[in-house]
Amino acid sequence: MKTSVLSIDAMRGILAYFVILIHLKPLCCGDDYADSFVNVVARIAVPLFFCISGFLNYRRIQELDFLRFLSKLARSVLVPYFSISLLAAFLLWVVSMILGEVVILGYQFPLSIYSFADFIFGFDGYPGLFHLWFLRNLFLAAIFVYFFRPNVSKGLAWLLLYASAIAWAAAEYESKFLSLYIESISSFLAGYLIARLLAMNALNWHCFLIFFAGLSSSEFILAALGSQDVGRSLIPILAALFVLGFVYYFDVKGFKLPYLLTKASEFSLPIYLFHLPFVLIFILVLDGEPNFGFLEISLSAFFVFCFSYIFSYLLRQVLPVCYILMVGK
Repeated sequence: MKTSVLSIDAMRGILAYFVILIHLKPLCCGDDYADSFVNVVARIAVPLFFCISGFLNYRRIQELDFLRFLSKLARSVLVPYFSISLLAAFLLWVVSMILGEVVILGYQFPLSIYSFADFIFGFDGYPGLFHLWFLRNLFLAAIFVYFFRPNVSKGLAWLLLYASAIAWAAAEYESKFLSLYIESISSFLAGYLIARLLAMNALNWHCFLIFFAGLSSSEFILAALGSQDVGRSLIPILAALFVLGFVYYFDVKGFKLPYLLTKASEFSLPIYLFHLPFVLIFILVLDGEPNFGFLEISLSAFFVFCFSYIFSYLLRQVLPVCYILMVGK
């Protein structure tokens, strides 16, 4: 499976924008409808990241035995995660010795071995460095999906794709930490299955029909249980559209993304670094209550403009693909 650094960086840049939008509140200058739409779009970032990871890890999972796969996965995921966590824990220990208590982004805990272990491993679901929780979940998702590797027929792959869609959509409605694991594993599995079906020449409109059926089934189940969170019902559908566009660009187009999206990735990191201090101010100084005035409105308007342009461009590319998949041409 061929890869392109620029193309993957472009997708990573888009996901970075999504994550930034999640943490910018309120958005869209107080417009409730625009705020709801942008927040729905923003929440696609996490499951789409895992879906793309599952897609790109398909060949690695297929070709390596478990010990080699585990070794490569540990070096690429766990080593950076634990290295950064241990360094942060050491710095936290130094600060804690001065203050006499553990302070993690405004939250105070008793100074104990358990506090530091919880900081690294995250016993309640999030690690202390909560921005890095996805690395731990990525490792667990890859291990889980590895055991689906042998003897996955086309019919079983379709069935698993249906089940992963149900789990993906259902997890979006839960605020508990367990939903992060469910969402991570199910979206990673969906990406892996899409790559598997693509390799089997079995990726056609039936697969996406099954995927949407799984999303719809989850919607009906949650509606029957009395869920009132209507705004988030668009999340799995929008995520599925992005998955469809991803498959189209990264396979049909030979991993070539438009120049606009490639350039977008080049300034995503500086924007994120510019944004990060303000997030810390939200938590440490303002106790989670943003109060930026004109600066907040400017940032919100900038990100809304970027996403309205990029999203509309992607949507124009996705709709013709839907037609091609339906008519088979």
